[in-house]
Amino acid sequence: MGGGVGWRHGLAALGLTLLALALRLPRLLETPGWDPDEGYNLEIAWQLLHGRAQAFAVSQSFVQHPVLFYALLAPLLALAGKELLVARALVAVVGALAVGVLYLAVRSSAGTRAAVLAAVTLAGAHFVVLHGRLAYTYNLLLLWAALSLWFVTRWEQTRALRWLLGTVIAAALGLLSDQVGLALPIFVAARVLPRRRLALGVLGASVAPAVLAALAMAIVEPGASAQDWAKSLRRVVVETPGLSGGPATRLALWFVNYLHLLRAEWWLPLAVAGLFCVRDLTGRRRVLTLAGLTALPAFALRDLEPFFRTGIPLFVPAAVGIGALLDAGLGLVFRSVPGRPARVGAAALVIALPLGLELARSAGAAATSFQTRFDWALVTDQRSARETATYVNFQVRTGDVILVSPHVAWLYDARAVDFFQAVAWTGESIAFYPAGLSRARFKFEPSVERARFAAIDPFWRQWVEVSVALAQLTARIEQWPEVYRAGEISVRRNPAA
Repeated sequence: MGGGVGWRHGLAALGLTLLALALRLPRLLETPGWDPDEGYNLEIAWQLLHGRAQAFAVSQSFVQHPVLFYALLAPLLALAGKELLVARALVAVVGALAVGVLYLAVRSSAGTRAAVLAAVTLAGAHFVVLHGRLAYTYNLLLLWAALSLWFVTRWEQTRALRWLLGTVIAAALGLLSDQVGLALPIFVAARVLPRRRLALGVLGASVAPAVLAALAMAIVEPGASAQDWAKSLRRVVVETPGLSGGPATRLALWFVNYLHLLRAEWWLPLAVAGLFCVRDLTGRRRVLTLAGLTALPAFALRDLEPFFRTGIPLFVPAAVGIGALLDAGLGLVFRSVPGRPARVGAAALVIALPLGLELARSAGAAATSFQTRFDWALVTDQRSARETATYVNFQVRTGDVILVSPHVAWLYDARAVDFFQAVAWTGESIAFYPAGLSRARFKFEPSVERARFAAIDPFWRQWVEVSVALAQLTARIEQWPEVYRAGEISVRRNPAA
C-alpha cells in the first residue's frame, strides 16, 4: 500500500477528526458526570502551574501518573481558569487527533477502506466517545499509540530514519503520559528486532525522558519519590488493589481483566477477532504486538470493572480490529453476493447498521446524557454541587480548609481538601493513600480540627460504608451544625474553627 499522505488522504483524516470532535465537544462539561480522578488531575495541573508538585495538601512525585498530562494542561488553565471543561477539552481534542492519525496509519498498510472503518470506529463508537470525554491521563495514550503505529509502519516500509525518530518521540511521550505507556517503547523496540543494537538504542532513547523526569522529581521531592516508588513497585510485584494473594492473584487478575475487556462492550470481542483479519501479515503482526504489549500493563494495574480507565489505550488496536473485520466482511459480500441491489443491502447490514447505530448512540448521548456503569461514583447533580460551592465560597476566608469530595474541589476558592487526605492525615489507609503516610508530605494540615466547612455528598457517604476510619471521621463532622443543604449535599460548619 502507498504510504504517502496526499491531500485527499489529509482531507479524509481531517474530516474524521472533525467527526470525532463533533461527538466529543457538545455539552462536554455536563455529561458524563464528574469523576474523582478528573478532580485530582485538575488539581495537580493547577498546582503545577503555580510551581508546586502537589495535589490538595499532599506533595506529588508523579510516579503513579507521570508529568506530561499536567504539563500540557497547566498552561491551558492559565488561559481559561481552573475549570474542568478545560481538562475535558484537552482530552477530547487529543482523542480526535488520534482518529485522524489512525486513519493514516491503517491506510499505509491495509488500504483506504479498512482505514476509514477503523477511524470511524475510534471516532464514533459510544464506549470510546464516553471515555474520550473524561479527563483521564490515559486518553493521551490514544494519540501516542496511533502515532507509534503509523511511524513504525512507515519505518518498516521505507527504512527512513525520520520515521524511526518519530517512533522514538511518540513512544517517549507515551511513557511520560502514564505507566501503561511503557508498552510503546517496548513495541517500537520489538518491531526493530532482530537488529539488537538498534532495538536497544531505540528502547533506551524512548525510556530516557521518563527516567530523567523521575530523577528530577527524586531531587525535588526525595521523600515523596521514595515512598511512591516503593508503593508502586509493591503494587506491581506483590499487591493487587482491592485483592489479596500476591503474585498469583495478580496473574489471575490479568485473565479476569481479559474477560472484563470482552464483556465491557458488545463489539470488543469482535475487535479481538478482527485483529486476526488484518490482510497484510506484517501489519497483522504489528497490531497484534501493539495490542498484546498494551494489554500487559493495562490488565495488571487495576480491575477494569466497572472503571475501564487503564484499558483506554486498547481502543487503538481494537478500532484496527473492527476496521479489518468489517473490511473482510465487505470483501466477502462483494465476492459472493450476486446482483448489485443484494450486494448493497448486504453491505448495509455489515457496515451501516452496526457503525450507524454506534454513531447514533454517541450523538444521542451527547445531546442528552452519557450513562456509565459507575455513575454512582460521579457527580451527576451538578447544579447542587455548584450551589453548595457558591454558598461556601461566600463564607470562607483566605487559608480556610474545606473538606469535600475530590471531583468538586475545583469549584471552591479556599483550601479545598478531599476527604481521603483528611483520613490519611490520621495515619490510616484509604483508597490510594497507604497507612502511615508521612506528615512531612503534607504542605498544610487537612485535619477535621483544622477544617472550617465540610460538604458531605453521596460519593463521600459511599466511602463511609467501606472505611471505618472515614466513618469515624464523618461521625465527628456530623456533630457540627448543618448550615446549608442542596440536594443530597450537606454542608457542616466546624463551630471551633
